[in-house]
Amino acid sequence: MEYPDRIPYQAWINSQLSVARFYGGMILNGKEYFVEPGTNDLVSKSSKNKAKQRKAEKDRYQQLMDWKQGRSVEIT
Repeated sequence: MEYPDRIPYQAWINSQLSVARFYGGMILNGKEYFVEPGTNDLVSKSSKNKAKQRKAEKDRYQQLMDWKQGRSVEIT
């Protein structure tokens, strides 16, 4: 079963998913959700965005290490 990227507050608050309100989020079948402030909807954290973010952080770290070692660095 595919779960949506956003679960409205009214749909999850009176269900087994309501434990998310105590912890600020939860993992449902490997998909991580957090409670969005303001709407209180459960919103998924996209694994694709996480992968892009990790790659960008790794690239920035490599640029810093190159700069520290005196190599030429292209700032992006």
